[in-house]
Amino acid sequence: MTIRRTSFCLATLVAGKTHTFRESATRSNGRYVTARAFLVTPAAKFDGTLFIDGMDEKRAGRNDRDTVDALVEKLFAVGPGKVRISCRVADWLGDSDLAALRPYFEESGDPVVLLLGHLCGDEQRVSTSSRRIGGRRGSMRSCVKQPSAH
Repeated sequence: MTIRRTSFCLATLVAGKTHTFRESATRSNGRYVTARAFLVTPAAKFDGTLFIDGMDEKRAGRNDRDTVDALVEKLFAVGPGKVRISCRVADWLGDSDLAALRPYFEESGDPVVLLLGHLCGDEQRVSTSSRRIGGRRGSMRSCVKQPSAH
């Protein structure tokens, strides 16, 4: 399986996007940042995997291209090796978002769009508490699937 340079993680509210991104950033020595923080802090080069959480939370409205344009500009300035961006399914504009982000993604081919399913058993408990499960931390497993074609 080829790992794409860019992917989007779509999920419903409280499905575990933030938890998944924080854990993945920690495990991969990547960097976790909210979309809001990413856009308002000075650009610093980073060649690892950048996990940008909550693209939907930064948007002012469904027709607001300013957020997406600013995101593209900032990605060019930072130059991460890989990018993972989360967004709520209800706020994802599909082809419109992909087209607006195309200038950045043209270099690495089409991004992958993943749908994060609801957290399973142990993942729900890990996501909502800091307690250990069965003497060890829970892990994300088989809860990610590709969305069906439109």
